[in-house]
Amino acid sequence: MPSVNASSCLHNVTCAVISKPQPTSVLLGGSATLSCGFDGLKENEAVHWLGPPNLHYISEGTSVSGKYPRMFITGKGNSGDTTGVYNLNIRDVRPEDEGVYRCSTFSLKDPEDVKLTVIDPPSIQKTFDEKVNVLYDSEEEFFLECKADGNPTPRVRWRRKNTDLYFNNPLRFSRLDYQTEGTYECVADSLAFTESVKEAVIDVIVFITTQGRPDIRGDPETAHATQGSSVTLLCEVTSDPPPDSIIWSWRNSEGREITLTGGSVDGLTIKGKTTDDFTESLMILDHVSSASSGDYICKATNMFGSDTREFRVIVTGQ
Repeated sequence: MPSVNASSCLHNVTCAVISKPQPTSVLLGGSATLSCGFDGLKENEAVHWLGPPNLHYISEGTSVSGKYPRMFITGKGNSGDTTGVYNLNIRDVRPEDEGVYRCSTFSLKDPEDVKLTVIDPPSIQKTFDEKVNVLYDSEEEFFLECKADGNPTPRVRWRRKNTDLYFNNPLRFSRLDYQTEGTYECVADSLAFTESVKEAVIDVIVFITTQGRPDIRGDPETAHATQGSSVTLLCEVTSDPPPDSIIWSWRNSEGREITLTGGSVDGLTIKGKTTDDFTESLMILDHVSSASSGDYICKATNMFGSDTREFRVIVTGQ
């Protein structure tokens, strides 16, 4: 083992010779071993490991502080030995394990430190929606920023899906038209890791007098049914962009409204379908009774507003 210069030792204390730990890089979740050997220790002189944050106490001899349950010491050192090895082992390495470590004894005046680096594959943060609606020919600059974590810091770029056409991050457009519309991918990469990808669909919409709010086709309607039969109510919506939600509710004779969902009422089924021209919501009531009578309201909503259509259902005896 290499010798330590005498100037590194405390006065009148046996000089320790340290097998210097080496800088180490380890993948997040993996295991790390920092080696430390000594020779010529004074009898019963302990070997200590210190580490992050700020060189806190980790171990003395083979005894590890309870604050570090994922760390343990391996080697050949025993109490009273003047030579031995005390390797610091770390299981399930985490980001907080990264930092400076020190293997030292009281007889070593100027111990050298070693850096443990935790390598983390790139991971994209949720900083943008999967679908973004923007106005056609808007005078405001449009941009999407993508952020990614990882160590080393990943490179972040954008590309149009299924192409090799890359854009800088943030993704910026000074003018938006239908040529801009499409699916874009945020791409984060570093070292030999598989790139991390997250998609965003840019939907360019036209600003019109109705501001693209939903329009439900048809007028209020009354449906007559006999007990035990089925009633089908159709809500057909046109809008740009398509509605974010279509909600059905029921208003009883006292004017109280109750939101309906599939399965919330026996015999109730709600189905949806979207095409390029419209969005459709179909509500089916099976085995109706007099209690099923009342007003059923379909409400469609998007970023520009909402529209409603009412259906009155009257159930009579067989």
